[in-house]
Amino acid sequence: MPTAHRGIAREEHHAMSQRESDSTAFSVGKGARIGRINVGGNVAGRDVVVGTTPAEAAAAQDMSQVLAVLEQVQQQIATLEAAPQGLRDDAHDEVVKAQQAGAEGDTDRFVEKLGTAQKYLERIGQSLPAAVALAQTVATLAMRVSGQG
Repeated sequence: MPTAHRGIAREEHHAMSQRESDSTAFSVGKGARIGRINVGGNVAGRDVVVGTTPAEAAAAQDMSQVLAVLEQVQQQIATLEAAPQGLRDDAHDEVVKAQQAGAEGDTDRFVEKLGTAQKYLERIGQSLPAAVALAQTVATLAMRVSGQG
């Protein structure tokens, strides 16, 4: 008789696990014990964006720091794989041109190219939220260099 009881308990546990699996990340059966759980990395209920922020751009003190932040932005644009390739390429090209202008000391062209890159990133941001933060970062850099930030 005990064997039949164990079979029913297994079936009930299996059915409960199937129901719970639709709405939980993991399920611990009744009476189970957990010794230790370690959680690492980025833990969030929704999107996590790890990258250059407008605050980092605002903290840049000189052109070399601005160009370093812009280098990070350029790398992050390349990771926007879900973005339309043409827009992503255009934004990337404008950032490269801005870097060249900044390195040459041409602040007017630097600000102009960042403005164009910002527009492309805002268009990408309509469907890909990560691009919005990049657009804000680019705008902050442009304001910083033009003396408005």
